[in-house]
Amino acid sequence: MIETGDWTTFDLVKYLVSIQSTLTSEEIERLCQTSAFLEEGARKRQSIVDTSRKVRVMDLYEPVDSFRELGLPVIDWGVDNQWRPEADEGEFLWWIAVQDPSDSLIGQLNSCFHWV
Repeated sequence: MIETGDWTTFDLVKYLVSIQSTLTSEEIERLCQTSAFLEEGARKRQSIVDTSRKVRVMDLYEPVDSFRELGLPVIDWGVDNQWRPEADEGEFLWWIAVQDPSDSLIGQLNSCFHWV
């Protein structure tokens, strides 16, 4: 479903939340470093996705108007899904965004800025 564009970013995150307890540290590290999350505006038409707009979650901002107004890249959360940072999906994205394979405090602080 991901390859065909049938899954939204919200669907992907919801799935990842459902399996998070089974993810190994290697899978979490890979997830942190993988460009798997769509930036808003990546869908040109309903079924065509510009895969070049997929980025790491740490390179995206929360889908709120203040970040959009600043022209920052926000995660494509879809129009049918309300963004709630305190929900399991929001907390999971924050957790993934601040993961730093090198355990560098500076890296964690830089990543955390995006998910304030």
